Amino acid sequence: MLVSRYNFRLTTARHELFIFIQADFEQTINDLSYKLEEKNEENVRLRMQRNQFQAEVNERKARDSIKFASLQEYKSLLELNSVRK
Repeated sequence: MLVSRYNFRLTTARHELFIFIQADFEQTINDLSYKLEEKNEENVRLRMQRNQFQAEVNERKARDSIKFASLQEYKSLLELNSVRK
C-alpha cells in the first residue's frame, strides 16, 4: 500500500513535470517564432530600403554621366572655338 502511494505520487509528479516542461517549451517556441517573425519583417524593411537607396544611386550616376558628357562636349566645343580663332 505504501509503495502504491509513492508510485501514485511519483506518477503524478512526473505527469505535472511533463505538463510544465511542455508548456515551457511551447512558450519558448512561441517566443522564438515571434522573434523570428520580427527579424524577417526587419530584413524585408532593410531590403526595401537598400533597394530604394540603390535606385537613388543609379539615378545619380545616370545624371552625373549626363553632366559629364555635357561637360566633355562643352570642353570640345571650347577647344574647337579656340582653334578657329
